[in-house]
Amino acid sequence: GPVKTALGYHLIHVTEVKPAYTKPLAEVRESLFTQLRDDALDEQLYESAVLADDMIAEGSSLEDIGSIYDQTPKTIQQLTQSGESLNQTDLNVSPDLRITLLADAFVLEEGEIGPVIETSTGGFAVIKVTGIEPSVVRPVNEVRADIEKTLKRERAVEKMTADAKKILD
Repeated sequence: GPVKTALGYHLIHVTEVKPAYTKPLAEVRESLFTQLRDDALDEQLYESAVLADDMIAEGSSLEDIGSIYDQTPKTIQQLTQSGESLNQTDLNVSPDLRITLLADAFVLEEGEIGPVIETSTGGFAVIKVTGIEPSVVRPVNEVRADIEKTLKRERAVEKMTADAKKILD
């Protein structure tokens, strides 16, 4: 008979009824295994991050935390707010993690360790401020090449944007 819905009455004509189907285990074994493995890895990451966070709260050093995970802390000296290191050491992290690490680094006090941050690659990162140096104005001859490079890049982006707009119009 007619079926009443929020949109009114409808007549539905059923042309075929298919019996319920359960996939055999052999067909879903691999996807089940993958899901269980991924869940276990997520749980392990969470537990590792909680342990690291607890160690930070207890006053452990980065070296102590790193030794549990067979990692050695990486030192980046004289990091600027833009994420550049005056000694050219690269953070070597994704852009989103770079933003988070930098935001933490510039609100921490000297000697303070920031919170555990989950990375997009399934790990975690922690930052410690080992020293704070006042900002300085570098001489023009020292930064001239960087300024020229930045200006060339900005002009190239502006030109490509204008060219793309002409193509689209």
